[in-house]
Amino acid sequence: MLSRLSKTALFRICVMCLAVTLLPGCAIVRSPQDAADTVSRGTRDIAYKATGSDWLIYHRDSYFVYSFNPQSIQHPTSQYTRVWTKKALRSEEGREQWIADQKKAGTFGPGFEDYKYTYKYTLAHYEVDCPNRIIRVMSSADYGSTGELRAESNARTRWHTIVAGTREHRLHDALCP
Repeated sequence: MLSRLSKTALFRICVMCLAVTLLPGCAIVRSPQDAADTVSRGTRDIAYKATGSDWLIYHRDSYFVYSFNPQSIQHPTSQYTRVWTKKALRSEEGREQWIADQKKAGTFGPGFEDYKYTYKYTLAHYEVDCPNRIIRVMSSADYGSTGELRAESNARTRWHTIVAGTREHRLHDALCP
């Protein structure tokens, strides 16, 4: 929920949006109060919206666009924050990178050859331990070009340290006070 985000977190989201690249749909804010006012007015363009939804971009590279859904944010305890993220293809080179990553990790199974060229995006449920700056994936699912579920995993990954300058670092800064 947007109302659960701190003013500082909202400000960080807006700054990240400007840092990634200034795109249509970005609101220019100069303070945490500006960000809070944007949300309180009910507008949803505190950061660039992923096409057709309320996903906020927190990182992009040559292959993928990474976003999170602020309405999915949960705080099961004061220490942990959970959120749904989306990793969407930007290019065919991204698809080739995704295929290579799947093969390297050994995570492709039956039917992989049938859907690897229709892969479009991955949804992942992250859990962030804010004060200890560690993160893990709770579950994930791959979707095809028509939105069909192609693969899923409910296996939690191990906790790993959030390294400065990474996409996980940007996600941590957007979610944690």
